Amino acid sequence: MPRQKVSGREVYLEFHQVGVYVKVSAIDARTNVETSILASSRTTQKQLTQIAVRKLDYILKKRRRLADAKP
Repeated sequence: MPRQKVSGREVYLEFHQVGVYVKVSAIDARTNVETSILASSRTTQKQLTQIAVRKLDYILKKRRRLADAKP
């Protein structure tokens, strides 16, 4: 699984063809948080990467908010 610099940090991206869909897993190298998406195989790899990283960003921000809200 190749490691890429995305949004100023290292992210592992994995692409798997599943029928007419592509499953993309994005893993933050620092926190080991993983997210995945399913999209049409017609979607470009650049678009798939952007969508997967946006979802990863969303999950990381959500976890930070929840951690900050705990007493």
